[in-house]
Amino acid sequence: MHVCRKCEAYELRFNRNYRPDEFIEGNPDATIWIIGLNPKDEPTSRSLDDLLIALDNELDRHSYFADFGKVSQSIRLHSEGNAAHTDLVKCACAKWPSRGKSGIIGNCREYLEAQLQRHTPRIIVCNGSDVSREIQGIIVPAQELKDDDTQYEAELNGCAVTVILSGFLGRLDDFAKRRLGYEIEGALQKHL
Repeated sequence: MHVCRKCEAYELRFNRNYRPDEFIEGNPDATIWIIGLNPKDEPTSRSLDDLLIALDNELDRHSYFADFGKVSQSIRLHSEGNAAHTDLVKCACAKWPSRGKSGIIGNCREYLEAQLQRHTPRIIVCNGSDVSREIQGIIVPAQELKDDDTQYEAELNGCAVTVILSGFLGRLDDFAKRRLGYEIEGALQKHL
């Protein structure tokens, strides 16, 4: 068992069969990484092998992943697909703690940084404003962003990467989801 107690003051604790920096659902070497804020429900009994196939059975997937089907049919979320999922914060909680958001995010940042050093996704889709802000500090934009920029180019491990900034998918209307899909499809064309 791997345990992280950094956020016990916020009533969060990581206790899994894998390390926090190994929490990636799907193929960790996928071209596209979707990064959310934190898992809502994370079975404690899963292994690394379970994480690899976690997105294979569409019937078992959370509706969060089904929403990405509305975004783009170019996103294939499964063990042999072109997209994987991880979260900025690795501890699962049904409801976000009422205090300490920045502390929790700061405590977990090193795990995401380790994941990004080990793997090099070419497209990162930030799901939500908290993730979008944090990723800009981890993968620094090549040039200063304007307020209305929804994506940027940067370098990760010596490779070009496109970071797509988005609001929380669950709150986007179908039009905004499709716009996000066009951005992802355009980035895929660049990185193929």
